[in-house]
Amino acid sequence: MMVKVRFLDSCGRWINPSTLHGLRTNSSRNGSAKAIMSGKESVNSAVVAASRVVRAALPAARLNVSTLSASRRELDALFDKAHAPIEGLRRRCELTSAVATIPLLGRLHRRAVVRLQTAEDALFSIRERAHGNLAELKAAKDSVSRLQRSLANLGKAAPLMGRLGPPGRTIKARSDGIHARATALLRKRKSNEWIEQASACGLDALLLVRDWAQETALAAASGRTEAHRTATANAAPRERRIYLPVPPSLSGQVERLGAIRDISVSGASPWFVTPEMDLQAFGRLLPMAIWPSPTAISMPSLPLYAAGQNLWSLFDRDYWDHVRKQTYAASGHRCTICGGRGPSAIAKAIHQPDDPPPTIQAHEIWDWTIGDEDGAVGVQRLTGILCVCKGCHMLFHSGHARRLAELNGMGDEVAAAIEQRRRTLTRLSPAELAESIAAANERLRELSGISKWVIDLSHIAAQSSLSQITPVLQESNRANVPPEQIAGLAFRTDQGRSFEARDADEVVARMLGQEHSILRTIAR
Repeated sequence: MMVKVRFLDSCGRWINPSTLHGLRTNSSRNGSAKAIMSGKESVNSAVVAASRVVRAALPAARLNVSTLSASRRELDALFDKAHAPIEGLRRRCELTSAVATIPLLGRLHRRAVVRLQTAEDALFSIRERAHGNLAELKAAKDSVSRLQRSLANLGKAAPLMGRLGPPGRTIKARSDGIHARATALLRKRKSNEWIEQASACGLDALLLVRDWAQETALAAASGRTEAHRTATANAAPRERRIYLPVPPSLSGQVERLGAIRDISVSGASPWFVTPEMDLQAFGRLLPMAIWPSPTAISMPSLPLYAAGQNLWSLFDRDYWDHVRKQTYAASGHRCTICGGRGPSAIAKAIHQPDDPPPTIQAHEIWDWTIGDEDGAVGVQRLTGILCVCKGCHMLFHSGHARRLAELNGMGDEVAAAIEQRRRTLTRLSPAELAESIAAANERLRELSGISKWVIDLSHIAAQSSLSQITPVLQESNRANVPPEQIAGLAFRTDQGRSFEARDADEVVARMLGQEHSILRTIAR
């Protein structure tokens, strides 16, 4: 037999059972809202309870400091009282030591020694108690300071919690635990251990609020990440993206400035901008080719006898790898000139069958000066190291690039592309660029007669990231530069010889002195 069940509402009216589902749904919704509110209320209650515990512990901690300070004063008085007779007893021992061997008078000396020993033991005991008291007093004062800071910070945190989102399960569970601890502590006796427990409870409440704030920020950041993904998907075509040569440590800064993240990029800086954006705020975070002001960088040819004198040819493989990898990391593994990192038109035009795939490279920037009036010795000074793509690297080696491109029948095209890229980098007109190159060639002719060069590497010594390890110079290096001609950097050779950092002028003077000595020997 089927029984039909009916329900009455609060007014005594019959309710259709089919409407109960809607009532239950609404009830569950209201229950979830209460659960969300109870999460916030739970954290608020925990913070309030922790504040009450800290506020109750503060007078007890101050009383502890007062008690220990009074004990300290008493111990100081006892120490002064115990120390007063020590000198007199020592003098008595010295005076009676002369009669210590006489049977009857020797008793006076032994009695003086015993009294001195007793007084010194008492003084030592008081000193030990004073040291212990001092440590306890310092700990008590530190406890008061911690409680004061916790109370002040909890007071600052209370109004900020209203801006935070609903806490997660972990935050709520932690808040329940803190509330239970605080409630139990309020019922306990206020001992020294209790004060430390109250201080720890206040600190845990502060950490709870901090983690809650971080949880809310991460939730908001997740929304921003989705927005960035949408912006990336709808951004300009890839050829219009200007990637920023920045390390991961600057990600937050470029994101705040409005850079877009390309989530498809790995192993290099994923941040890019487009020409339509306001790029002025990025300043030197941009690739050098689009800096707000022209790049003050020269691209001279190498003096005849300085060709091949570089870090790669001088030092062992381990040190060169360290230098270039540090350089790559500093620019986010992107070219500092164009922001690229792979094949470009120039790189493809000069590529040879046996060459590895084009990628980023390290380029050393050198400055050449005449070291003496006679022009017998020059100084080749390292001024910087750039992370560049293969195409931009050819801006500094245009002759080499043209020769490689001619093997592929693209010599003229590469020469034109290099000139265009140089003009973009320097903001010079064709005439101004030609004049600059002519001046560089004239300077090259002035230096072409110098056959001996001092290699000044003080730039490396000034870079903490590059001088973490001791460089190892190969005595039979590819450039045939003896270690005596290296200046500005401490190093050792692969033969075990060590050299301290020396000033370039000092090395030049030594080389000139040796040369004059040889000339005088020949003249004789």
